[in-house]
Amino acid sequence: MRQNGSVMRWMKKPILLFIAVLLLAGKTTQAQSYSSQRSQVLLINTLSNALMGGFGGLINRQHHEKWYTAFARNFLKGGAGGLIKYTAKYQSFYLHDPSNSVYAPLNRLVYFLGHSMVMNAAYDRRAFERFYCNFYGVDLRFDSKAEHKLQARVSLASLAGLAEYAAMGYQFNIYRTLQYGIFMFDARGLQLLPYDGQTRFNTVVTRSNVASEVLPHEWIHTFQLYDLFPLTALYDKKLRPHYENRRWYKTLSRYMVLDYEALYMPLLYAPQFRRPPHYYKNYFEFEAQHFATRNFIAK
Repeated sequence: MRQNGSVMRWMKKPILLFIAVLLLAGKTTQAQSYSSQRSQVLLINTLSNALMGGFGGLINRQHHEKWYTAFARNFLKGGAGGLIKYTAKYQSFYLHDPSNSVYAPLNRLVYFLGHSMVMNAAYDRRAFERFYCNFYGVDLRFDSKAEHKLQARVSLASLAGLAEYAAMGYQFNIYRTLQYGIFMFDARGLQLLPYDGQTRFNTVVTRSNVASEVLPHEWIHTFQLYDLFPLTALYDKKLRPHYENRRWYKTLSRYMVLDYEALYMPLLYAPQFRRPPHYYKNYFEFEAQHFATRNFIAK
């Protein structure tokens, strides 16, 4: 019993451990080459997803399964999913050419394949038991074990990003939206935009005639907002019984998802915020620019 108690206390630390990995990533000693930075980003993407999968799978394991078996199995699944997510991020470089926009939905599907593997690992499910994705603000989930295998619901966080940029007066670009599968806006004329591009959940605004790496940079941010979703699995098992049987939840969950997990990234982004010339000490900005340019990024 004493051993089990120590294990349970140890299980409460994964969120702090994961946050430490990301915060320290932005403060590491400057790499000496693009190759070493690429290795750093690959390691962080693989290890962070492996940790989320491992700890989540440990917490959500079957009662009869030993904790170290569940951790090891889901650690490996999470790491594999993280590697696929890394591949999608790496290939997003080609979106700098507008003629390659036809590949954007495919690139998004590859990312969500990896994302789904990590989510399944964190909930101790089979690697491909449930597939998650979002196009045009619609949350799509295919569950091989559910009675209704395909579920489509409106993402409220996506609608919030759409409404915010529309209210700010940015011009909604229907053609680019259809091409890329997310809400796309243009900032033109005297419209104020602090940077060449900016991202909300599944929503991007860019200035016209910006550098070619701006779109893939913002595209990476749309992925990063999903990167931390598996953290939900660390507490969902205890929290869900408090709301899942309530009438309001049963009604709303049939038609929409809140996607409040999109707040995780901004909460980790804020402590790392830096102004030029140290802008890329923020890991999220460093990673986005790393994939968008495939060049050495000075921190």
